[in-house]
Amino acid sequence: MGDELDAEAVGRAAESEDAPAELKAVAAAVRAGKTTWEEFLAGEADHLSEVQAFYSARRKHFLDKRSEPGRDPIIFDEW
Repeated sequence: MGDELDAEAVGRAAESEDAPAELKAVAAAVRAGKTTWEEFLAGEADHLSEVQAFYSARRKHFLDKRSEPGRDPIIFDEW
């Protein structure tokens, strides 16, 4: 695909000051040893409440952006 997200980049984005709160919660789960960024990206951490909250928030963001005229939404566009 060429533009796939890598675990290191997602981890850096999650630690940035302007990261969404839900992504910061996933980062906390990674730091606590509940999962890894590789597992998160592979969909192997979907059972965690932090990950479920992240995807729920991203889904809402995606739907909100989809309704903007002329906007081609990307789920991870604000990382």
